[in-house]
This record gives sequence, C-alpha cells and structure tokens, in this order.
Amino acid sequence: MPSIALVLLNYRYPEYTLACLESLRAAGAEGFKIFIVNNYASDGSGAALRGFLEGSGLDGEYLEPGRNLGYTGGMNLGIRTALDQGIPHIIIMNNDVLASPAFTREALAAAKAHPNDVIAGSVLDFDTGKPSFNIGRITPFRSYVENIWDADYRGPLDFVSGCLMLVPAEVFRRVGLFDDQYFMYREDLDFCMRLKRNGVLIRSWPEMRLRHKVSSSSDRSRFPKEYYAMRNQVHIILNKARPMQKAAFLLFLGPLLIYKLKSPPIFAQCVRGVRDAFLGRMGKRHRE
Repeated sequence: MPSIALVLLNYRYPEYTLACLESLRAAGAEGFKIFIVNNYASDGSGAALRGFLEGSGLDGEYLEPGRNLGYTGGMNLGIRTALDQGIPHIIIMNNDVLASPAFTREALAAAKAHPNDVIAGSVLDFDTGKPSFNIGRITPFRSYVENIWDADYRGPLDFVSGCLMLVPAEVFRRVGLFDDQYFMYREDLDFCMRLKRNGVLIRSWPEMRLRHKVSSSSDRSRFPKEYYAMRNQVHIILNKARPMQKAAFLLFLGPLLIYKLKSPPIFAQCVRGVRDAFLGRMGKRHRE
C-alpha cells in the first residue's frame, strides 16, 4: 500500500497539472499514489491527464466528478477516495507548482518523523524563488492570518494553506474534511482553526519544498477570487470567532473596504462578499 496519497485538482489549465506531475516523476514518487480530480473536463483535458498517468509509471488514479465542485468539493473527493483505500497520509497540493528534486523523499521523512501532526512545507515563488504565502499565525483579535515569509522557518504555526499540507488520514477522520460551503478560498483557515480546537499540531518541514505560480488558474479564468476570499473570511468570523474577535474584525472591515475602493471591480466583489456572508449565501455563487 502507498504511504502517502497526493491529491491534485485540475481546473481549466491541464498544462499546469502535467508539469506538476512531471516534476513529481522526476523527484521519484515511490510510496506515493496520486489522485487527479478534474473539475473541468469539458475541455477534453481528461484524455491528456489519463494518458500521462498511464504512461508515466506513476501510481495514480483519475477522478472526474462531471461538474466543478470547487476547491473544497474537488479536494474532498480525492481525500475521501484516499481514505477509502486506507492510505495513512494525504498531501493536499496545488496543481500549479513544481516539486523540488527532494520533495517526495522529504515528505516521506516528515510523515515518519511526525505521524500524528499536520506538516507544512516551504513554498517559493515560481519566478523569484522568494518565500510565498503558505504558513502563518492566526491573530488573536481578528482571526486573520499573519504570513511568515521565511523559507526555512521551523517555529510554531497556527496556519498552513491548501497549497501544500501533509495530513494524517486519522486527522481527517477526527476533525473532518474541508467545509464544502466555502467552495474556494479560506477553507484552509477554517480547517486550521478546527485543528487547533482539536489539539492537532501543525509543524514546519521546510525541506519539503515547492515552487508556486500563485493563483495562476483562477487569475486566468477571471474567477471572482476577491468575492470568495472576503465572503468566506467574514463568514468564519461571524460564525466561529469569539465576541471580542468579531468586534475587532468588524471595526477593521470598514477601513479594509475603503482601501479596496482603489479598484472599483475588486471593491464590488468585496461588498457582495460581505453581503452574502451576512445573509448566509454560501457555496458556488458565480457563473463559469
């Protein structure tokens, strides 16, 4: 049985997924099983993805839900499939990344060293090689993520993003999967808050390293990411923060929206996101 399941979500741009798969093959993926969830198969990308898996020598499985389940639904499909197969650890990873040559070896070492903890790797910007958004602390007053921009950081963590996290299967069984109502963005914040409430540690293992083309697929598809990020952040605060945290965040929200006015389209997305969070309008709220 594989030691680690790796879930990749494809949406619209299979060239990213194929490049990621090639980097994993180059790193040597023995002990891994790769699950590709294709959220946008209407462009014919399924044939290319299945063909690569069949000819690559990688242990892999192609999953096609037939519609766009969003990040949360697509990842949950891959996670559930891995759980059903009894694989003990699961890596959640963006598809628009390239794995370092030592990535798979270090992931196996991290899972062996800390079998009960969630592991955060080091994510570098694809073009500059500088640390990219992946790890941080959750502020005590506003429940916001303060990013840690240190590629070699080994200290305490409250947060790891869905770009790269290694999760024991038992943690998913105990804490639950990603919350489908978020569809995309901030589901990782919600997940990390649940980890903390359940006493699950998040550890840093910077040798498990990727390069990331930040938000490539959502940017190119004109996905309303500002709407989902704002809506889901506000929803988390309204439903899961303590009273003092809610008050602090709401005081901060006005100046934040004023700041967004510098871009009228982004401001409009954010205002709609705040409105829908207060009205409880969750799930997918855009047309493709």
